[in-house]
Formats: sequence, structure tokens, C-alpha cells
Amino acid sequence: LRNYASGYELQRFLRANVSYSWLRTVLGLSAERRMRASLGSPLLYGIEDDLSVYDRIDGHTLSPSLSRRLSRQTNGALALEFDRSKGEGTSHETRDRTTFTVDVVTRFGPSVTGSLRYRHQKTDERGLNAEDYSENAVTANVGLRF
Repeated sequence: LRNYASGYELQRFLRANVSYSWLRTVLGLSAERRMRASLGSPLLYGIEDDLSVYDRIDGHTLSPSLSRRLSRQTNGALALEFDRSKGEGTSHETRDRTTFTVDVVTRFGPSVTGSLRYRHQKTDERGLNAEDYSENAVTANVGLRF
């Protein structure tokens, strides 16, 4: 139960995770069910996301993943996430989001690491102000411990 200035909302989450490890590989699967209900006027809330204006929001996510040790210094990971959120109230909206991520992390020395991440996200919306979009992002990081 969360309080926003003049309103409350009730949130419920159910998560399940399972993983299987063999040799240098880990295969994982995660599932989540989300429910959020307003217990007051949604117009008085602080805006958190695009679905905040709805009286009730239901969502579920399914995320398979695979990670593998590629060498002594390098790890790689693949992840896929399927997410659906539905907002209901005076109007309604459905959002389907698919995200694909590839990560490579390597250790260059005893105190230097680097990572490279590619992420592709595609969103399909159905509702009053629906906007479909997709985005690609590449992120590189270098960490130095001293």
C-alpha cells in the first residue's frame, strides 16, 4: 500500500525464477505477474509512468536468459524479455514490450574491467494515445578499481 499526497494504491507482485547450471553455462527463466489498483483519485498522484492515470493496471513478464563463461576473463549473456501491461479505467491501453539484450564483460587486468551491451526494445501500444516505437542502444563501460 503506497500513499501519494491524497491517494493510495494497492500493489501485488508474484515472481518465480528457475535456473539450471551446467559446466560454464547458466540457463534461466523468470516470470512475473503484477497488479496495481488505485484506491483514490488517480489525478492527484505523482506521475510515475505512462500507465499511472489508470484505476487498475495488470501486467505480466516472461524472461528467458542464457549466460556463459567464454574464457577465464570473459563472460557473455543473452536475455529476452516479453512484457504486457494493461491499464483500465475511464479508458484503456495495452502495451506489449519486447527487449533483447546481449552483454559481454571482460577483465583486462587485476583492477580493470570492461563491458559492452547491446539492447533492442520494441513497444506496441493499443489505446487512445498509442505510439509504437523501437530503440537500439549500445553501451560500453570501463571500470578501474584503485
